[in-house]
Amino acid sequence: MRKNISLILLTVIVTLGFIFRFINLTDTPAGFNWDEASVGYNAYSLLLTGKDEFGRSWPIFIESFGDFKTGLYSMMLVPIINCLGLNVFSVRVLNVFIGTSLIIAGYFLGKQYFKRTTEALILAGLLAFSPLAIHLSRFTLEWYAALPLFVTGVGLLIHEKKFSWRLILATVLLGFSLYWYHSLRLILPFFLFSYFLIYRSQLLKEKKIFILSLVVGLLSITPLLIAFKQNNILTRPQAVAIFNDSEQQRLQTESLYRFTTASVPLRRILANKGVYYLQEIAYRYLGHFSPEFLFFGTDATPRISIHQVGKLQLVALPFLIIGFAEVLKKRSKENLLILSWVFLAPLPASLTTDAPHGLRSLLLLPVLLLIVVIGLSRVHLYFKKHWSSTSVTLMEAFIFLVFMANFLSQISHYFLFYAEETTSYWQADQQEMVHKLNLYKDQYQQVLVSTDDGQPYIFIAFFTPINPLEFQQAIKNQQQIFNSRVNQLGNLIFKTIHSEDYCLPNTLIITKNFPVVKNLKPIATVYLPNRWHEPKESFYFFETDNPLIRSQLCPVEK
Repeated sequence: MRKNISLILLTVIVTLGFIFRFINLTDTPAGFNWDEASVGYNAYSLLLTGKDEFGRSWPIFIESFGDFKTGLYSMMLVPIINCLGLNVFSVRVLNVFIGTSLIIAGYFLGKQYFKRTTEALILAGLLAFSPLAIHLSRFTLEWYAALPLFVTGVGLLIHEKKFSWRLILATVLLGFSLYWYHSLRLILPFFLFSYFLIYRSQLLKEKKIFILSLVVGLLSITPLLIAFKQNNILTRPQAVAIFNDSEQQRLQTESLYRFTTASVPLRRILANKGVYYLQEIAYRYLGHFSPEFLFFGTDATPRISIHQVGKLQLVALPFLIIGFAEVLKKRSKENLLILSWVFLAPLPASLTTDAPHGLRSLLLLPVLLLIVVIGLSRVHLYFKKHWSSTSVTLMEAFIFLVFMANFLSQISHYFLFYAEETTSYWQADQQEMVHKLNLYKDQYQQVLVSTDDGQPYIFIAFFTPINPLEFQQAIKNQQQIFNSRVNQLGNLIFKTIHSEDYCLPNTLIITKNFPVVKNLKPIATVYLPNRWHEPKESFYFFETDNPLIRSQLCPVEK
């Protein structure tokens, strides 16, 4: 009977979690960012041609904008797009199911850690009703698929004292998670090394299972290693690394100059490059544990930052502290593994220019919620020991109501106001821009589309949609440059707009900047959508044959 009740409760939690991830999927977040469009269009290209946008057959990694996204996500989208067509809903809906699977993975992890159903249900509930987890499930985020794989893998690692096929399955799942998430490629080797140090006595006693797990794990990542050799997979990590940032290099040089000018003792030690970068990494690392990042929505990525909503609910803070104290106090093997998870999770983000960074430290979310549950469990035991059963029930009901009130306040704000607060970060104007572009483009010799807003070509390919065979043919000879591979599609040219471009004959210019021309009116204007205020102007369409432009911007032809 108790088992049936637990199953019913889990079903209710998962169902409610699915509903919050699914409703109004195309409206919140507003718009459709270029990464989503890239993943979706590549899936469309695979469906029709068996090749990605750049003509590679079923690749493990898709070049995209030079960041080499996993091709597996686009492959999984192929049957969905085949059934539903190429649109925002068909591209986003897969992540709803991935986010829902994380709830189930969290339940599994909780069951293995606590060996009890109640705490496992609480962890599943916290994941189901986490505003951040809900948000991350509502748009196309190929990284997110790594989380349920990693969480399930960790659950298998701590399942029981005697190793068995679970260790083999864990290595497969953890190995497979590397295909999806850049950060895990740095974290996982250290995490598995920590696991070996913690469990080495048991692992060495069961050498056959241990060696077999290593072999199977290596086999599972062999295609990944081959793909690494064939592609410039490290292009994106290198581009965002703190060590390659020109501003950081300037600041380090300036620091050394000041120490030298001031004749500070030991200046070569205090201001050398190694010490400087170590300080910067430590600052970024600790930022992931700051109250602003964890509880108040501060994030280097505006698309992840929900107004005044952090990675955790503020009401969870006391239980997080109690949970950490409990983990540090009882240094069991499981707790040591949990601590290694916590301390490794922010490491990749700490090595980049933008930190603290919610996406690059995604692994923090499930483990911090696990620690919150540890704190809740410890509080429950204290209440049970010192209070009457009625008082315990009332206090737990109060805690539940506070959590739910906090959640309802945050989620209502999310669905009511988040879309308008972040329209510019989600390129909510691109679909209308493409629609108007397709109305005008054939009337001009060429169309110049400004690249100041990122990657306009992928929105044109997605929302038109352009036949993948025609797309592949159009871009096959274009130079491969990080973040700017596609510069022309037919009569569409993608570039930074300069004043001299307005002097080109029979040209349509699409830009977000209004030229300095008196009394000029665009032939079309695109607005950022807004339900609560007057929409803001976003894109302007100008034709260069306009007499006002010719007379005020272009020199008189002799």
